[in-house]
Amino acid sequence: MDKLLYIILDGVADRPNKILDGKTPLEAASTPHLDYFAREGKLGYVYTVKEGIAPESDIAVYALLGNKPEKHTGRGPIEALGSGMTLPRNYLAMRTNFATLKGDEIVDRRAGRIITKKEGKVLEDAINSINLSVPFKFKHTISHRGVVVFEGVFSPNISNTDPAYTRVGTFGVVNSKFKNKVQECKPLENSLEANNAALVVNEFVSKVRDVLSRLELNEERIQRGLNPVNGILLRDAGVSLPKMVDLNKLTGRKWASIVGMPLENGLSILAHIKPIHFSYPDVEDLHSFLITEIKEALKNISKSYDAFYIHIKQTDIPGHDGNPMLKKELIEILDQEFFSRLVDQDFDICVTADHATPCELKAHSSDPVPLLFFSRRMEGDSAKRFTEKEAMKGSLGKLYGYQVPLLF
Repeated sequence: MDKLLYIILDGVADRPNKILDGKTPLEAASTPHLDYFAREGKLGYVYTVKEGIAPESDIAVYALLGNKPEKHTGRGPIEALGSGMTLPRNYLAMRTNFATLKGDEIVDRRAGRIITKKEGKVLEDAINSINLSVPFKFKHTISHRGVVVFEGVFSPNISNTDPAYTRVGTFGVVNSKFKNKVQECKPLENSLEANNAALVVNEFVSKVRDVLSRLELNEERIQRGLNPVNGILLRDAGVSLPKMVDLNKLTGRKWASIVGMPLENGLSILAHIKPIHFSYPDVEDLHSFLITEIKEALKNISKSYDAFYIHIKQTDIPGHDGNPMLKKELIEILDQEFFSRLVDQDFDICVTADHATPCELKAHSSDPVPLLFFSRRMEGDSAKRFTEKEAMKGSLGKLYGYQVPLLF
């Protein structure tokens, strides 16, 4: 049995873009090595959650690791687990974004993405100094990202303060028509636990804004031409960790993951996958982050595991920034620096995405994502390329996310 590489290209699927002469970034990119695997392998397409849902990464990857979406319990606790936080017996955990605000208007949901580890520590210490009505712990993770854990008995059925995402049951989906303003957290059920959760979240958001507004750090950032970090957005509340399928037992393979973000690290732990975690450079730069992901993947796939889950985050970000040329460029770097190194090796290879992030939307969409499965032991589809359109014609047909690991 050959080793398996299960490669999730975050947000790589897209829509035709006029800047690319009506092509998607995958269609416009020169990808001879990915196309080789497409010609020699089989193609299909995937709705990672279900039709009509524009999912967040947490529920999409949860499904792609063999789990039915309705069993998900919320992103916040997974982020906390993946960032190394200790979860108390009773808690409410939420994913956070540092943001730049003008009143209640959101100027930048990610404060320009440029937040160094040193700045993150200053922000983290300032927030953890707040006197809140309940015990809590905040942790800065990477760039604009963070996680907060409130201690107490709460319900997760509350709304987000981040307007870009809304809740559908226990997981978050893209809100395509949101008002660009910080939202008040509201209970989504009539219970004391939900009301208390909303009160605590609103108290936290208000006090964080107050403490951040007084930091000298923001004056320094403004002088350097950067957006101030003067607000925080919260989403995806959860009060428990979801149970996940043991991917080792499901596939009969010994798994490891090569991941850089807390979310994928947490999901790996829950799926009984051994995380091979790595650190990104200090400042979020798409090229340096992508090269780091590629180097770590190539360095670690020789280790004594039967299968590797490899998550490439950087293909998602140009979609959020509406930059199809950059997305095309990053896809080409992946092909040249990563997939070219796999052509002559004896790997089974599965490539897909957790969701589409069309540049025209600057957000996730409900579009299906392409799927490629390659093995030297099977006959391929003779597809022309690894693209969205070619995938729709592949012999694997339509799958849902939780069905993909059954191919292995």
